[in-house]
Parts: sequence; structure tokens; C-alpha cells
Amino acid sequence: YECCVRQSQQKGLQLCQCKAMYYCSEEHRNKLASSHAVLCQSVQKALKTGIVKEIITEGKPNTKPKKGQKVEVHYVGTFVTGEKFDSSRDKGRTFKFNIGQNQVIKGWDEGVATMNIGERCTLICPYTYAYGEEGIDDVIPPFTTLVFDVELLGFLDG
Repeated sequence: YECCVRQSQQKGLQLCQCKAMYYCSEEHRNKLASSHAVLCQSVQKALKTGIVKEIITEGKPNTKPKKGQKVEVHYVGTFVTGEKFDSSRDKGRTFKFNIGQNQVIKGWDEGVATMNIGERCTLICPYTYAYGEEGIDDVIPPFTTLVFDVELLGFLDG
């Protein structure tokens, strides 16, 4: 459903309580209600507190990166609808960036800094921790909450 993404240009849509999704009809809302319920709660929390991190796999204890270190991650980025917009896994190559250097969205700088090597988690990033009020080109609409499956593979000094 194209109507699902926040800030859709269509008129007459119903806004989900998480403010990250629209529904075009009650039938559409009911069809997605059960699959969206848990994520909806996490999105609501993220809108109030910043990012929400849900650990999928624990990593090696006490192996968090420090500001300036180059981290290496695998990730899959989706909208709250589950629609994928980017994936290092699909590209067959990891993604590297220096932590705390504003090279990535705020949600990643803050979220990945809390991860241990080998950890895999879901980062739910409200638009204020993602691409903001403008979005990015035709890929990320304005005011869009994003969901990332991130795995920290390792890091080196900057």
C-alpha cells in the first residue's frame, strides 16, 4: 500500500496512532493491525525518547566502539510497513563509517555506539533521528520513521 508511508500525498487517509503510517480504509487498517501492533508501540516510544533499540542477538560483552572509531556493519533498512529501501546484505558488501562523526543519521551514530561486536539489533529511528523533515530524494519521504536491522561486525581506530 502506497498510502502507508507517512506524509503521503493522498487525501482522506487515516493516521495510525504511531504517526508513522497512514491507512486508506478500515479494511486496510484491519488487515495490517496485528502485524503492525508491536512495531507501532516501539515507534510511539521512539517518537518520545529518540531511538529504540531491540536486541536480536547479543554480542561479545564490553566491546562497544568509541567515538571516532571506524565501525563495520551489515544492515537492512525498512519503512514501518516492512518495505525494504536499502540493504548492505543485498549489495553483498558491508558498510563502514566513523562513529560519532555525523557521517550517518543520528539514529545510527547513537545506536551503533551502544552495540557490542557481534551484536545484531533493530534500531527504530523516528524522523528526527533519520532524514528529518526533508527526507532524501525519492527514496525516503519527509517525516519518515525508519527501521534498521543492524549487525556490528567490528571496528578499528579512526
